[in-house]
Amino acid sequence: MLAAALDVTVYLDARWDYGDVDRLIDRAHARIVEHVVGTLRANGWEVLVEYGFNHYGDRGSVDVLAWHEESRTLLIVEVKSRLTDLQATFTSFARKLRIVPRLVLGERGWDARHLGRLVVMPGTTANRTIVANHAATFATLFPERMPVIGTWLRRPDRSLGGVWFVSNVRGANARHVRTRR
Repeated sequence: MLAAALDVTVYLDARWDYGDVDRLIDRAHARIVEHVVGTLRANGWEVLVEYGFNHYGDRGSVDVLAWHEESRTLLIVEVKSRLTDLQATFTSFARKLRIVPRLVLGERGWDARHLGRLVVMPGTTANRTIVANHAATFATLFPERMPVIGTWLRRPDRSLGGVWFVSNVRGANARHVRTRR
């Protein structure tokens, strides 16, 4: 009742012994990654999964890093099974965009003409609501949606940022993880 009086939303995250919730979330994440990797490979991209970096203390990993040789396009993909901390997501993505293109140029010779950035997540009502509630921010950082993204993945011809909602990936929604108000 106190939260309602203050117009505050309270989220509870269930935890069980042996990390069951984490495994369910990881399973959803892994299935989305598998879908993204399959889609990219089918469209002629070279793909790396969990590309880790540590550059002068700035460290992290890219869920899916892809290279399209013909168009010289580098793609950085962040997979989320559910959106939680937007500031952390955007900050982490900005660090990857700043660092990773230089690193892969030196390590792999990938001299990108275009840079793609995608956030991929289940098309759940919760995720879509968060994106809609922060429409101006997402329109600035990740403006494109399907089918524009699908066309671009087949023929990347420019830099692109977008949100890719997946809805046909079995088990990607982590439905057994309940978040209640």
